[in-house]
Amino acid sequence: ATGQFWDLPVLTPHPRRPNKAYYVYDLRLPPDFLHGHSLFSSTTNGGQSWSAPRLLYDPQTSDSWPGYTKILVNRDGSLLAVSSIVSAPPPITDPAEVSSNPTQQVVLRSNDGGLTWGPPVTLGSTAGRQVNDPVTDMGQNAFDTFASETVAPNGEVYVSWLQTTGTNASARIVVARSTDGGRHWKPFGFTVSGQAALPTVEVAGNGTVA
Repeated sequence: ATGQFWDLPVLTPHPRRPNKAYYVYDLRLPPDFLHGHSLFSSTTNGGQSWSAPRLLYDPQTSDSWPGYTKILVNRDGSLLAVSSIVSAPPPITDPAEVSSNPTQQVVLRSNDGGLTWGPPVTLGSTAGRQVNDPVTDMGQNAFDTFASETVAPNGEVYVSWLQTTGTNASARIVVARSTDGGRHWKPFGFTVSGQAALPTVEVAGNGTVA
């Protein structure tokens, strides 16, 4: 009714302050909904009231938008916004080709509770290929664009995403690690045989990364 497309809200409770939480969502703009920006709100009273939404990040392009953004809370209280900046799919010229949404994985940092954010740091990218149904081989409305992210018990930060190849027959799972609260990152990865989709990273209490 408003001519706007509100997309993919993500809620993050503060891990050490029970009444505090952060809420991020994306606004995709008409007429084609292929550009837009992310908005940020927070609560300090367990969700009874929320701060007025304010701009988190705007790619300032006509063909990309923050497709998915999640807030992480560092041990020093600073915030990280891990965002997948999705681009419009390129035209398909080969009937056998599946669609894709090229995506940049970026991280922004805030030292003032989300009032202001530093410039985005690009961790990497993916072609964002469409996922094939393993039985029919037909494309599904699912794309390998979004990252997974977590803060380990020791304060290290991990972000994982999929780097697709020219086909869905193989892929490379990338994990970026930061030991200084998101200021610097070191990526590493490994190749998997067969179609992979949406890898998820978590860290156990003893430091084991899965």
